[in-house]
Amino acid sequence: MKKKWFALLEVFALVIFASGCAPVITATPVAVTETPTDSGAENCYFNWASKSLPDLSAQVQDAIRQLQPEAEAIAQAYGENCTYEDGHSTFSAMETDFIVTLQVNDLKNADDLGNWIKQTMTVLDRFPPDQTPGPQPGQVTLQFQSGSDQLSVAFSISNYQKLSPNLSNAEIYQALSSH
Repeated sequence: MKKKWFALLEVFALVIFASGCAPVITATPVAVTETPTDSGAENCYFNWASKSLPDLSAQVQDAIRQLQPEAEAIAQAYGENCTYEDGHSTFSAMETDFIVTLQVNDLKNADDLGNWIKQTMTVLDRFPPDQTPGPQPGQVTLQFQSGSDQLSVAFSISNYQKLSPNLSNAEIYQALSSH
């Protein structure tokens, strides 16, 4: 029975990858660890997963609200669940991702949006990978809102860090919004 189960999982995984489908994202209430806690990881199947980080989210929210009192922010760990035959799973974090919502006057003002990106990243620099779940830099999604209109810009922290310090605010926005 065990071999049949794993054979079915392998076929399913091949079908998913061959069809180009996105990986399954799940959120489960399990502890965040750097590596699976069970040494029998070969007896589980992996799937991409996210885990909310309420304590870190509260800290990020407080820090972002120093920039803008009506701003919203959350932090979540992204990684893999290792799920075993009996249904229990362990979560292994690869990175911490941030989602920040800011109110802006004009969604077409690249200089203003770039300025908000710089200010937000200055705040998020207080939460580096060595102090958050996962060994690698994560992703940032900035959701700019103006009235009922919204514009999202998503980028990796490492891409932001690679930008030249000589870029103008508008150039920062253009560089990160084009990915």
